[in-house]
Amino acid sequence: MKTRIQLSALLVLSLLWAPLPVGAQKTAADAARSREVDAEARARNMAEAQERYKVLDRFAGNWAGDFKVVQGSPLKEITAPGTLEAHWALDNKWLQSETNFQLPEGAKFQNLSFFGYNSGAKQYKRFVLTSGDSREVLSTGAWDEASATFVFTGPMINP
Repeated sequence: MKTRIQLSALLVLSLLWAPLPVGAQKTAADAARSREVDAEARARNMAEAQERYKVLDRFAGNWAGDFKVVQGSPLKEITAPGTLEAHWALDNKWLQSETNFQLPEGAKFQNLSFFGYNSGAKQYKRFVLTSGDSREVLSTGAWDEASATFVFTGPMINP
């Protein structure tokens, strides 16, 4: 009985060490080429992400001016003077900004935003919290080079 168990164990081990079928084997050259293709794809993705971060970097700094705010029902565009301070945060992966503005009727708002680029989804992302509301905005953006503007779309999440 003991001999059978030892022989069975030896048979299992020999099967595990047996070479793969010829169709599943790669030559050293094939394996090297596969690694090159993977490295080239990673390099392209990193280069694309760096270009996307250059777009975000245009918004780093301190700004003052008029903000266009759309609110109400029916929707109405309002111009509100304010400031925006933006700096890189979280290992230079997110542009963090703080916006302060006052509506014509006197209501003051402070927004905290994070802008970033998701290289896997190939999308700009924005997350906004505001002092004037308990809802948050999570949106996906597209950069329009011709007008040098972002267009963000996404829901305002109501608690």
